[in-house]
Amino acid sequence: MIYAFGAYGTNNLGDDAIFLGLQQTLPKDRVVQVYINRPSIMDSICYDTITNETFTKKDHLVIGGGGLLHCKHAVEDYTRIAVLAKASGAKVHIRRIGAEGIKAEF
Repeated sequence: MIYAFGAYGTNNLGDDAIFLGLQQTLPKDRVVQVYINRPSIMDSICYDTITNETFTKKDHLVIGGGGLLHCKHAVEDYTRIAVLAKASGAKVHIRRIGAEGIKAEF
């Protein structure tokens, strides 16, 4: 499975376009959106439900989008999911992340 974690479904045209691009370039039936605010597609999983049992060695986690690192809480969210995926043996890919507004404490 390919899990995509970004600001998809937040009414941000750029981030939604990134997710649509993932769906068009990867097998659609294998791409699952990880969401915080609201799902933008039917095949999605809520961030809060992810545990160390969510990922397998065959899975990929793709973290990507515009200004994802906009606050300390967001950095913690993405880090937590990446650590869980890596601990499960999944491959973690970080792509095209914007960091506008980032501060040293993040």
